[in-house]
Amino acid sequence: MSSLATDRVDQCSSGEFSAQPFALSPAQTALWYAQRIRPDVPLTIAQYVEIHGDLDAGRLLYSIERFGAETQVGLLRLVEIDGVPHQVVDPFHRPGWARVDLRGESDPHAAAMHWMNEHASSPIDLDKDHLITNAVLRTGDNDYIWYARAHHIIIDGYGAMNALTRTAEIYT
Repeated sequence: MSSLATDRVDQCSSGEFSAQPFALSPAQTALWYAQRIRPDVPLTIAQYVEIHGDLDAGRLLYSIERFGAETQVGLLRLVEIDGVPHQVVDPFHRPGWARVDLRGESDPHAAAMHWMNEHASSPIDLDKDHLITNAVLRTGDNDYIWYARAHHIIIDGYGAMNALTRTAEIYT
């Protein structure tokens, strides 16, 4: 975890830290209202990486959380104050995480593609759901798929690629 995130956690533990809501950007505000108008539409970015070889899922989770703390994108949650959306950097907030073992399926790779498609095509409830979710789908003894999905309100395509690259750097 970065020193900034560690400092925030230390401050929260001592009661000194107060997460202050701050305004969304105009683009984020537009996405927030669009999601409110059409809650059934997934406004998300999803990507995956196939990994053939050993994978330390705990190390990957650490790398994801460290990236999230470095950029604070992994610590963001949304709040509504008097009908106006705001974002809060919450040092105790973490991305969603899942491990799914598909080795028992007749076609584990196809099952993984189906799982990701179902997940990516479902909307995110901005009030209840994680804004970022990562999953490791195991498709063989040494075959994995790392899946990442985020609401577009907190990251765009360029940011998603940067997240993937930086997380891989931390992992290695």
